Amino acid sequence: MAKILLVSPPYQRLRGMASNELPLGLLYLAAALGDLDAEVKVLNLEEAGEGEHLLSGYVNAFNRHRSYLDGLHDLAHPAWVEYLEVLESFQPEMIGFSVMTPSYPLALQMAREARARTGSFILFGGPHATLCPGEVAAEPSVDAVMIGEGEIALKALVNALRSPSGPDLRSVPSLAYRDGERVHFTPLEPLVPDLDALPFPEYRSLHRPGPAHLASRFGVVTGRGCPYRCTFCVDHRLWRDSSRFRSPENVLEEIAFLRADFGMERLFFQQDSFLNNRQTARAIARGMVDRGLAVPWWCAARIDQIEEELLTELKDSGLDAIILGIESGSPRILEIMGKRITPEDTARAVHLIKKHGIRALGFFMAGIPDETEEDLRMTMDLIRRLPLDYASLSVFTPLPGSILFQRCRELGLLQEKVDWSRFDYQSPENRFCANIEPARFSELVREASELVDRVNGGG
Repeated sequence: MAKILLVSPPYQRLRGMASNELPLGLLYLAAALGDLDAEVKVLNLEEAGEGEHLLSGYVNAFNRHRSYLDGLHDLAHPAWVEYLEVLESFQPEMIGFSVMTPSYPLALQMAREARARTGSFILFGGPHATLCPGEVAAEPSVDAVMIGEGEIALKALVNALRSPSGPDLRSVPSLAYRDGERVHFTPLEPLVPDLDALPFPEYRSLHRPGPAHLASRFGVVTGRGCPYRCTFCVDHRLWRDSSRFRSPENVLEEIAFLRADFGMERLFFQQDSFLNNRQTARAIARGMVDRGLAVPWWCAARIDQIEEELLTELKDSGLDAIILGIESGSPRILEIMGKRITPEDTARAVHLIKKHGIRALGFFMAGIPDETEEDLRMTMDLIRRLPLDYASLSVFTPLPGSILFQRCRELGLLQEKVDWSRFDYQSPENRFCANIEPARFSELVREASELVDRVNGGG
């Protein structure tokens, strides 16, 4: 029986910050391998260990980047200890890392340690590997990169690695791998045409926590892809300009499964916007009521998708909170971002949500390449004016493949060979803003962080 270890690197944990999100992508892959003769373990290293105290809040997150850099090589850190213990006890034949852009340096260091200690085949996947496959596959500690959606291609790779005559990576779709000094690419596997055909995420593959600790942490993916083109985002690149949705019936079956098997108490519909397909959203909400599946749930939505009649219908099924990508209080910056909204649109949407007794959660961003201090002040003023229940602040990070990544290049803010270790969603060291000096930008981010913590009841 093949042993396969799928790893979510401890990016936030090394920063000393708490993260409650489960690695749904890896759990989908574990489920896809369920009909193979394989033991699959999902190691979520963002999960705090017993007695390990992790912080929350945006002031605490401010300037934690140094902790992350120090933690890259601190093998005595609890996350490293757990990882190395699992490598030793499980002895995987394959290790797959899910890699975001900020966690890429960490994943590389983890791969190097695995290379030195095991004979495992090392695979990188996830957003960063998909967007930079050639660069990642050229790394000596990486055997191959899986590009894009992995449920079908990963099964092909596992079967190829089992071949008695040795693996022929040329037969595996959606792969980048080294052959000598060259990186080879195999043809991309077509996207899964029917998302209903995918098995539900395999939560029992989690190394920890056990199912009893998951009741309020479940996420359900209702679709893949986004039709919008925000200039800081790369979703259209990851999903090849497609938007696919599961049927309401299939989503309701998963909700019923999570209620029956795991005692689910709360639910997050994990998609860029749950309301991208309003017909599907309405049908899911009605089905939750009709089948007795209503639990408190939350989702993300665009400002321009908030409508009174729709809110009434969704509220009846348990809608408790909506995440809004507000991003900026500056009309100029919103236009640069391609958001197609105004601050006035945002105020209308937030007040409508609150009118229906639903919590409004606002996400904001600081440090867009052409942003000025005046623009950032407008964002802070908007945060003060809105009756938000929660606010989130991130420092702009230029994701490879995005329009604003190229803008950073044009402004000389990114070198040809990118230093990925700079990238951190909460650190002012992650500065890609041409119009604000570094020291001043740091002051402004701290001020905005303190403001957000006050909104959230932390100051």
